[in-house]
Amino acid sequence: EYYIPQRLKKNLFLRMHAVDNLTGSDFKSEDKATLRETRVLPKSFQFKPTVIVCDEEVSLMVAAEPYKAVVIEDEEVAQVFRDLFNNLWETKK
Repeated sequence: EYYIPQRLKKNLFLRMHAVDNLTGSDFKSEDKATLRETRVLPKSFQFKPTVIVCDEEVSLMVAAEPYKAVVIEDEEVAQVFRDLFNNLWETKK
């Protein structure tokens, strides 16, 4: 309710991976309206935390109780996560 409208207001495009389930399908179907591209991963991909990589910062969040979040501000760590994301992105064309 907050994040997507703010991102749209700033005209920021987003790339994301989503697991192939009801939520992943919902995300993919809303790509054009929300300025993003979603690539769907197989259900066997069991990576539950949300990972956001932005500039020199990586955020890891668990969106289930007990809620947890870790933010790492480090250029090298961010680059490793960016490389992992991009490699997976290319394999899911």
